[in-house]
Amino acid sequence: ERTPVGFVPEEGNEEDDAPQRAARDVAAEVFGRELLDHIDVVCAAAPSTRDAGRRWIEKQLLAGLSERYRRHGIELHWDESLVEWLLEHQADRAGQHEWERLADERISPLLVPYLTPQEGKEVKTLVLTSEGGEVQIQVQHTEEE
Repeated sequence: ERTPVGFVPEEGNEEDDAPQRAARDVAAEVFGRELLDHIDVVCAAAPSTRDAGRRWIEKQLLAGLSERYRRHGIELHWDESLVEWLLEHQADRAGQHEWERLADERISPLLVPYLTPQEGKEVKTLVLTSEGGEVQIQVQHTEEE
């Protein structure tokens, strides 16, 4: 008998089923066995909000910032320390709009000086990191004009 994708059978002997069985047992205690019989799916684990925040920071916030500066000939890269710095500010910020405001207030002003070439040099790549609780910018590659 096949189990539909994404569903784990309630009964099973495999160790892999243990988290699912434990989750169903807890649900049975909370809701009662009768109500549990009407529930199709019980999640044994949900992704943490920190993981979801990390994905949003990397794929939306920083990718959007990178795209904005790419139009000006600047490639932005970042390392894990910058993502962690942004995640640490999650407690102080209510949601995605607040993170965007944080980036506009604390990261964008640091990038503005690189929008125009300085002393005949054009910046190609900037690497954003965090050190000592502050955002740092490192010029990775410059080119003589």
